[in-house]
Amino acid sequence: MYRSKLLIALVLIVLGPVSLFSAEQVLEPGSLIRITVLEHGELSGAYTVGENGFIDYPLMASVPVDGLTMTQFNALLSPLLSRYVERPIFFVNISRERIIQVQVLGQVNEPGLVLMPSNVHPGLLFSYAGGFSETANFDEVIVFRKDAGGDYSMIRLEKNDFLFLDDELTDFAYEYGDIVVVGYLDGDQSVRVFGQVNKPGFYQINEQENLLDFIYRAGGFSGASDITNVIVYSKRDNMYFRDVYNFKKIYKKASFDELPIIVEGDIVYVPTIPSWKTLETWTRFLQIITASITIYLFLKEQ
Repeated sequence: MYRSKLLIALVLIVLGPVSLFSAEQVLEPGSLIRITVLEHGELSGAYTVGENGFIDYPLMASVPVDGLTMTQFNALLSPLLSRYVERPIFFVNISRERIIQVQVLGQVNEPGLVLMPSNVHPGLLFSYAGGFSETANFDEVIVFRKDAGGDYSMIRLEKNDFLFLDDELTDFAYEYGDIVVVGYLDGDQSVRVFGQVNKPGFYQINEQENLLDFIYRAGGFSGASDITNVIVYSKRDNMYFRDVYNFKKIYKKASFDELPIIVEGDIVYVPTIPSWKTLETWTRFLQIITASITIYLFLKEQ
């Protein structure tokens, strides 16, 4: 018992300055955590908090950490390390360089997810995505951003925001989870379908097709799709208009005549089902409870 108390005291002494310095820092998606365990390089490294709130640290792969302060994170890590390392001495800090995740679609050479520092010029995003393709339309660079209510707004970037790497020409900054779409140089000759479909991308119009036709062409809804809030952005008079379709009601009433005919330049977005409705959220809740009980029992036995 004495050795255990000594161990806890030693860890608290070592972590004291770090915890006091970082007490107000809260982990969130994109936070970069650096963990150093003395004499145990296999348990040391830098880890980014993912969008789902987890990190790839071996001892905490199934424990959500988003929303924790550094003090709480240290208290969670300490008993986990003690299971494998006798008298562990470790240091934890959050890097001031926050990593964000942005999805880039459309006319870039390497479309997909991009991880980048949050404090770099917005134009560098396209370098991470392989640069613009020859058919990129610099007047059609659109950012879809999710707000606190789970809805998406549209932001049209000006050329000064990304073509000239001069911080004085723009005050725009990407946020974690932004979706950036780069249009075609020769006008909007295709339909963009993205979000929770199995094959997101650009699709040419073959004939008069409605919204459901394009979702099927994009591989159908994925398992994480929110079919009650399918969004169509339509361009009319150089402005985008937003309409929402509830496929749950459409399927139930078989009211397929309500579906719009999709035209060139339309953007179809299928959002992710809210996290509180998913099995993963309840699994994470049970994991938090389990982790809390583990810490309580560990301290009680000392």
